[in-house]
Amino acid sequence: MTNKTKYILVGFFLFMLIVAIVMKISSNRLKEESKKYEQLFDMISKIEHNRALFDMKNNIKIYNTKRYKNSIKISENKKEHIIIFKDSLANANSFIRKLANSNTVLGDIEIKEINNKIEITMRIKK
Repeated sequence: MTNKTKYILVGFFLFMLIVAIVMKISSNRLKEESKKYEQLFDMISKIEHNRALFDMKNNIKIYNTKRYKNSIKISENKKEHIIIFKDSLANANSFIRKLANSNTVLGDIEIKEINNKIEITMRIKK
């Protein structure tokens, strides 16, 4: 083998090593992000299972707290209340945790991620 071939092989192996390291780092970050969402969905499933215990008075207390007041929009029509919560993942996590640990009325829940913010839409039938 010539020196040129050896340099090409060494360069190729170094390149592959760098690619492997970058892939490992990115997969670790992805796992951390997915854990945050798993916690959110676990709490939502807890809410879904306890739906029979909920009443509307506790909802009003939670929605009117200082931490969530700016993030929540409540609208009403003839058939249902529509509550839209839009904030960061951390605040969405604490909001869902608060709902999961209280007796609140919930209807259909829809979750979207929009521009690094979580939007939770709840429809509560009257």
